[in-house]
Amino acid sequence: MDDRIDKINYYLDIAETVASRATCLRKKYGTVIVNHDQIVSTRI
Repeated sequence: MDDRIDKINYYLDIAETVASRATCLRKKYGTVIVNHDQIVSTRI
């Protein structure tokens, strides 16, 4: 039985975690740049 989440949701979870570190009180965005299944960058 494979309990792993799919790649899209994996990257979305990482973006959500990155967004949680944002310092702006109004909007919290997180970005994950992925190239060939390798994370290149994260950005708040």
